[in-house]
Amino acid sequence: MIHSPITGNRGIKINELSCKLIAAAYQRSFGIDVSKYLPAQEEICTYRCPDSDLGFFGPNVVAGPPSFYEELYSKPHSDWAYQADKWEFRMAKALFARTDQVLDVGCGSGSFLEMIRNDVKGATGLETSHHAIHGASSKGLTVFAESVFQHKINAAYKYDALTLFQVLEHVDSPVEFLKGCIDVLRPGGTLIVSVPNNDSFMKDCSYLPLNLPPHHVTLWGRASLKYLPKVLPLDLIGIECEPLQSHIINWYQSVMEERYIPKNWLIRHLYHRFGASNIVRKYLTEQHETILGHTIFAAYRTHQ
Repeated sequence: MIHSPITGNRGIKINELSCKLIAAAYQRSFGIDVSKYLPAQEEICTYRCPDSDLGFFGPNVVAGPPSFYEELYSKPHSDWAYQADKWEFRMAKALFARTDQVLDVGCGSGSFLEMIRNDVKGATGLETSHHAIHGASSKGLTVFAESVFQHKINAAYKYDALTLFQVLEHVDSPVEFLKGCIDVLRPGGTLIVSVPNNDSFMKDCSYLPLNLPPHHVTLWGRASLKYLPKVLPLDLIGIECEPLQSHIINWYQSVMEERYIPKNWLIRHLYHRFGASNIVRKYLTEQHETILGHTIFAAYRTHQ
């Protein structure tokens, strides 16, 4: 029996995934062998929490260790991992005051800290990847090679705001992890979470390696983010969904075509031969701001 990492209740099985195909997808995309991080079994399954709608994997699935991230993020062309500007960065920045002490957990190479350091009283990061810490340190940023549990020993109730950009989906015990984050926030502090939006086209990317173990171990959407105040001392401020960004329109289109166009060579040939693909791309380019994109963003207030 597989239990939800949020409620502890029994999960509902959604589908089955081949461990061999997952490993092959990582090898093909990144040239790394993840088989040692996957369970020693033929298949894992995706489950849904019936209470919170959280998606998760099992059995025997655990989050990838720091060595996995060191290998993945140090690969050539891994700039996707540490982008200088993101939609969620701008969303979060608008919520801060100049007097705020901000902690960015899983800060990567420090792009967000660099963006806000002149607009807040203090900008501090936590990161476990030595590759990323080197990048942040070269920018003169304050970054500690600590987990939030290590950091809270000397920093309990220190911060006015804490950000988790694309972090929570990597955590196999999200409630305990978030409790650690809340412990370093002052009463009434702001907790900001951004995660891949499993209500969007992301849910149709069945063998997208970066959305699978050992990289991602939980799958989030609006309902699961709204559920967190039921199990944690938080009040929800608001949730926003990122619109489809122009640089991933081709990705979005390929996912939709794979899902909706029949797997018949003639139909697919005619679809491209008569320009239907170009018409779809033109529509997406014009309407991308009305389509759900990669990320969902939630802001919470800790209890006073």
